[in-house]
Amino acid sequence: MKSLRFLLLPRLAVAMCVGGSSVLCLRAAPISSTISAVTVYTDRAVVTRSATVDLASDTTELVFANLPQALNERSLQVSGRGTAQALILDVSAKQTYIDFTPNARVKELEDQLKGLMKQARGLDDRANLLSAQGDMLDRMEAALFAPPAKDVPRPDFNQFTSSLTFLTEQKTKLVTERATLDEQREELQNKINTAQNQLNELRGAGGRGYKTVTVRVSAAQPGSLDVALSYTVPGASCSPSYDARVLSGERAVALGYFGIVHQNTGEDWKDVALTLSTARPGLGGAAPVLGV
Repeated sequence: MKSLRFLLLPRLAVAMCVGGSSVLCLRAAPISSTISAVTVYTDRAVVTRSATVDLASDTTELVFANLPQALNERSLQVSGRGTAQALILDVSAKQTYIDFTPNARVKELEDQLKGLMKQARGLDDRANLLSAQGDMLDRMEAALFAPPAKDVPRPDFNQFTSSLTFLTEQKTKLVTERATLDEQREELQNKINTAQNQLNELRGAGGRGYKTVTVRVSAAQPGSLDVALSYTVPGASCSPSYDARVLSGERAVALGYFGIVHQNTGEDWKDVALTLSTARPGLGGAAPVLGV
């Protein structure tokens, strides 16, 4: 396994191959990457995306598409390891405007909302059915206690008791089912609200655009390459939280602490290595002034 060497140069315009000319060829390779690690600071986050690509023995453009619009282009860093003998020539970013946020998580949440709304309609239908059953039981109870009509015999005591018992049992069952239905509807509504809020955050993050990062790599011989792309994004923060508990038996206090993370970067941080840092990377970046 060989480490990738770095050589970052200004972006140059390169002509496409034509016929048998000796002009340098560029092969564009849109790649599928996943977020593998995130470091969250008090006012930003550094996101690392990983991908594995197969390189041919020429110059290839590795395209990371659908990245957050707000990422800091000056923070881009690329590294790689693999069997391919390759050089990183340069890294560039461009912005593309669209009418929607191209995020796989958005589609997942939209499908989830459709399923939840279908469940909600099913519960509404069940509520309407229970309401109709309640109306029917009310009519049966009114008929049971109503004065007997002409030429209609009054039910005897056993019939009256049996009918009253049946109505009581059915109404009790109806009350229980309505209570259960209310709990199900409340739980389902909470899920709908959560999914809708997440969807609104993802749709709103980054406005109507996204950024595409292109890494130009030159390989002396074909092989595989594990690429890691890191960039800084705003819209993320972490803060400490503390929990104090009194241990009466030991006459002591147990103090625990943990971190709370907030983010609306437009990306899903599911199943990533998450690191919290109290460092302030925006400070102390300027070169010191040399004394005379």
